[in-house]
Order: sequence, then structure tokens, then C-alpha cells
Amino acid sequence: MKKLPLVSTLLSLLLSPLAFAAQINLGQAAEYNAFVQNNFQASSADTQGRIAVGGNFIVKPHQYSNDKSNAGYSIGDMVHAPGTPSLVVGGNIELNAQGGGLQIHNTGIDHGTAVYGGTLINGHKIGSGTASKVSQSELPVDFDAAFKHLNALSDQLAAMTASATTTTPGEYASLTFRPAVPSVDKVYVFELTQEMLDSSYGINIEGVEADALVVFNVTNTTGYAMKNYSNAGFCKTGDTSCAVLKLETVKFNGVNTAGDTSKDRNASPLAKQVLFNFNNLSNVKLASNVFGTVLAPKAAIHSTDAPIWGQVIANSWVGNAQINLGPLTPRGDGTPDVSSPPAIGLLLIAVAGLLWFRRRQFSPASTALQPQFA
Repeated sequence: MKKLPLVSTLLSLLLSPLAFAAQINLGQAAEYNAFVQNNFQASSADTQGRIAVGGNFIVKPHQYSNDKSNAGYSIGDMVHAPGTPSLVVGGNIELNAQGGGLQIHNTGIDHGTAVYGGTLINGHKIGSGTASKVSQSELPVDFDAAFKHLNALSDQLAAMTASATTTTPGEYASLTFRPAVPSVDKVYVFELTQEMLDSSYGINIEGVEADALVVFNVTNTTGYAMKNYSNAGFCKTGDTSCAVLKLETVKFNGVNTAGDTSKDRNASPLAKQVLFNFNNLSNVKLASNVFGTVLAPKAAIHSTDAPIWGQVIANSWVGNAQINLGPLTPRGDGTPDVSSPPAIGLLLIAVAGLLWFRRRQFSPASTALQPQFA
């Protein structure tokens, strides 16, 4: 009887393309349009969804603005969640302006709510809605646990093998990403370097399923400083912890990813299927429109006034970008767990199974008895 080549069989099992569906879920952050571990600071903008801030929520005039007196912010005009706070703040709510203030909405009306764990400064500047002080244990968000999960998710996405792809220049200096083979779980991962962003106007994602999720790992391993106007000295040459995102368009199978949620709150813009992962970056500048969710759990984000279609997750935030409602479409079973079966576990299972099989195959007890004739 021909013997099984045990070693080669084990290697083939270990090296074969095992299909485990990716689990991509933002955990506690999934319910928020902006989710920031430390301080959030703005002078004039709005966020259509809910905001959670682990540090201080600060509204004050921009340091480079000609108007040093007025500042205002609006939250939650697209929130439809009765009984839930539109703004969650672990520290202070600071409204440091003579004119303007804070508008808090929920369920299509002006009377939304905020909860905070620190101090309310200039509370009379809340033009609509109410704010209530709660203990840290009463906050509806556990920021430490949330960001532990978000950092693990960012690490996992960064470690995922980039989808085999052809990347070619397109019309108007755009880049086209087309996977060479389809993905079992409809998740595609591409690397987006600072050099690529510096020379491109936009991105075309082609050849993916209509319900695919596309992840761009934004990197700067070479310490490249963009030469165009978008950088404006933000990232210095040699700084591998800094990156700038500049994209005028992102097309998904030829369709623009932006959607007009101001006209239809139930709109499903394709930006919900795009994720920009800034893994282990300390400083990020959003220098243009953003079409997708920004996952930058360790980064201090600075934004221009250009709008965002998607969620923002950051260590801290300074900027006046309008953050439009566009929650990321999750993948997997909906739980925060993002782990995959470890290879060593799979190997041990394979070894045990093959050894059992060989023992059964060659054991004398398993040999059939020959019939006896007189």
C-alpha cells in the first residue's frame, strides 16, 4: 500500500490559502460619527451624527482666524436615537467664545442632550439642547476599552496581505486599483503611500463586488514629505510618523463615493465601504475631502475645512471639517473580536489528525482477517 507523505501533506495544509472571513468592526465607536480618545477642538463646523470625546470638547476661535470673538459648533442634526446623548465627553465642555456656541440636536429637533464627566464652561452658550454632568462610571463609553480594540483592529488591518492588484495611472492623474483575484470575504486591502498621494488627483477602485469593503493602509515608511500645497510644511522629510491624505475623488466601480445625506438621511453613499487606516502614525493631516472612514487611533488629526463622508477615529482632533453621516459597513459577526485562528493551532490539529489516520491505517487490529478454507 502506498504510504502518505506526512511532511508534504502537513506543509500543504499549513501553506494552503485558508479562508477565514475578516472581522472588521469598530466596536463602541460604531455608534459615533466622531470618536476621539483625548481632546476635540473646533471653531466652526458641524457633525451630522453623534460625537464621543474622552478628553475635553473645546469650541473656540481658530488661532489664525481674523475673527477672535466668535465660534460655534452643531451636533446631531441627522441623529435619530431618542433617549441617547448626541455628545459624550469624558472631560470638560469648554465654550470659549463671545458669540456663537453649541447646538445639540436629536431626532430632528433642537433639544438633544450631552453628558460630561468634568466641568461645563460657559454653559449659557448652549443655544439648543441640554448638558448634564455624570460620574465617570455613568458615561456610556469606556474609552480605554474602546481604543484597546481600535488599536488592535488597526494593527490587524495593517498586517493583512495587500490584495494582488494592478495600480495604474488614470485620467486626470488618478490611480486605479484593480484586484487580480476576487476576495472570498469581499474585503480588499491596498497600500497607499505618500508618494502615490503626492502624484495623484484621485482613486478609482475597479473590479470589486458592489458590496465589497476596501481598506487603504496609508503609510509613510520612507519619511516622504509631500511636495504639493497640501502638505504646507505639516510633515517634515524623514518623519515616518506623519502622513497627509489628499484625494479629490474616490470612485467605486466608476461611481463617486460621496453621497448627499443632507437630502436623504437614509442615503447609502459608497463611502461607507471605504476605510483609511493610519496605523501607528502620530500626526495626520486631512487636506481634502475624505470619502470613507478614517481609522487613526494613535494620531493627532488636523483637518482643513473640507468635508468628510464617513466616521473619524483619532487620538485627538483639531479642525473645522464638516463630518457627514456615513457609518462604516462592518464585516464579520459584528463583535469587537478581530482575531483569526493562529497558524500554530491549525498545524497542531493537522498533525493530530494525520497521526491518528496513519495509526488506524497501519495498525494490525485494523487489518481485515482472511477467510479460512478446509
